[in-house]
Amino acid sequence: MAYSTTWGILLIASAGISFAFGLYATNIIFRTTIDRLLMIVCVALMVWALGLAITVAADSTEIARIGYLIAPLGWGPMSGLLLHFTLLLTEKDGILKKWWIYVFLYLPGLLMVLGFTVIPAMGQFEDSFAHTIFGWVPVVNYDFWDCFFYLYYIIYTIVNLSVLIIARRGSRDENMRIQVTALAICYIIAYTLGTISDVVMGYLDVLIPRHSTVFSLIPLGAIVYIVKKHSDMSEKSQRQRKFFGIDIVHDKVYLIMGIAF
Repeated sequence: MAYSTTWGILLIASAGISFAFGLYATNIIFRTTIDRLLMIVCVALMVWALGLAITVAADSTEIARIGYLIAPLGWGPMSGLLLHFTLLLTEKDGILKKWWIYVFLYLPGLLMVLGFTVIPAMGQFEDSFAHTIFGWVPVVNYDFWDCFFYLYYIIYTIVNLSVLIIARRGSRDENMRIQVTALAICYIIAYTLGTISDVVMGYLDVLIPRHSTVFSLIPLGAIVYIVKKHSDMSEKSQRQRKFFGIDIVHDKVYLIMGIAF
């Protein structure tokens, strides 16, 4: 089996796992804001991983570029989505009622999509590609958009971790302290490994496929655990589940996805 195929399978598997995580944690009943946001995070990670899979396993530069243009639709808004989830988890209801917080959370992500998908699709600020034994690998040009991404990534990472640390220090709820501590540790592990694999390696001209989506499953798993553990299904929702047989549907969905991935 070619190395590029192996990388592609790994990335497709991470896409399938992220989507399955969303189905499992939400029970396909998006009753709360956290449920809906979690599913969006899972879909974004799935799109990101599928874009990278297309890139690495492509037969030509043109197909690799298509995958490379798809991936930012997932990773572009990801930092904002994760910060939004952290604010919900730490019950920052006051700040979430302010209209401007959503501009802060999502405008940079939209600009990432503009700079790495829309504009390159029109032939501007395009990255080149090198074909290695591992498959197609992008060669970063380090232009304005790359610098903007690094700034966006660093700032949102620091803010996200800071919110968790402040919440831990200010909470008297032992369960909350354990949750935010575990999530912060998972974030740090994923951020560190992802930065090494996708940023540092590229800067050092080590041409390996980007695969930080695999590491992103670490904090996503922690998020899924937290949401699943604290999802309180109302009696009405429980009756609906039994009446419409949603549990049976879930079993079939998980079986199909298990066979597929």
